[in-house]
Amino acid sequence: MSDGTVSIFGLFAGMVAGTQSSDVILLAGATAAIAATVSIMAGVFLDLESDKDEARVEAEERAAEILHNPDRAVAKLMDDPERSDLSKGKPRCNPCRTPE
Repeated sequence: MSDGTVSIFGLFAGMVAGTQSSDVILLAGATAAIAATVSIMAGVFLDLESDKDEARVEAEERAAEILHNPDRAVAKLMDDPERSDLSKGKPRCNPCRTPE
């Protein structure tokens, strides 16, 4: 069971022990479920935004490196073929080479 489910069941158990009004118990349970849902959604949103920011910064750094030192950028790609997808075979296109 997830922590959120356990927390909601714990809340229900505490409310049942503390009050006899079923309306109060249901309202407290519904409120806890909504709060847990919003919390999870906020966590997922922040995680996705963090991933997007990280990818954007990496792309900007790569672009700056290519502009400032293209030879070093090419050398880094050739040193790490897994990351550049060059390990899957020959490159499909070489824009620097003229057709034969």
